Amino acid sequence: MVRHLGRWSCLLLMLLGAVAAAPAATITYLGGDTNTLAGWRTTSVAKSLTFNPKGNNQYGSDGYWVYAWTNADLPDAHAPLLRSSLPGYVASVTPGDWSGTYVWGGYANIDDPTAAPGASVPDVDAGLFYRDGLTTNPPAEWTAVRLTLASSAEFIVGIVANTHDQYGGPYNVYDLRILQTAGGAADSGYQNFFGDRSGGPTHYSFFRITGAASDEFTVYAHADTNWTSKCLTGLLFETIPEPTAGLLFLAASVLGLIVRRALPCG
Repeated sequence: MVRHLGRWSCLLLMLLGAVAAAPAATITYLGGDTNTLAGWRTTSVAKSLTFNPKGNNQYGSDGYWVYAWTNADLPDAHAPLLRSSLPGYVASVTPGDWSGTYVWGGYANIDDPTAAPGASVPDVDAGLFYRDGLTTNPPAEWTAVRLTLASSAEFIVGIVANTHDQYGGPYNVYDLRILQTAGGAADSGYQNFFGDRSGGPTHYSFFRITGAASDEFTVYAHADTNWTSKCLTGLLFETIPEPTAGLLFLAASVLGLIVRRALPCG
């Protein structure tokens, strides 16, 4: 009987240890989308399950943090407003090293963040948050934006870029990196998707992140060799769906079988 209790105690300690040991954060680059254009909330525009695992043809199903502008934002026609609806697992999104925000009529259109997702969503002008004065030789690194988690989560963050359509898009970024800057040191490394810079189309870059409460992740980009300013438009958030009840039952059954075989009878 004592031997049996000892084995149960060991098993219990192992299970408690597995629960208590939080896994290290991970950051994985999933790829980019240049086909969706404005329609990130337009459900009639098909989207890859890799970037939209909920399968509802809507990026940012959980929330968003996006600069945009409409005629209703007058009187300052060059000051985009921040549209922010953060999911519960994101505590905050804060500016990095910014010079300001801006918008112009020649910038790309995007779906209105405040409009309900659907088969047809009204468009607004994309706004920018940007950094001026970056060195170009060698290209300087821009600390663009930071996000901090409120709770443990596994999610996809989409970065909205390449909305500066004017003059060949010199403010557009050509690479992105997400680095864990509190709670660990996970790093996606730089992901180059346009070679140098491009005037469009609108580009959505997607990263898969796992992290714990209070973890901070920072988005970086480089200046290019010809232009000292860089910009982005916003962030989109979507969790990875939980395993189905059937898979959970199967996992529990396998665990129970292992436990029964490990423990003596009687």
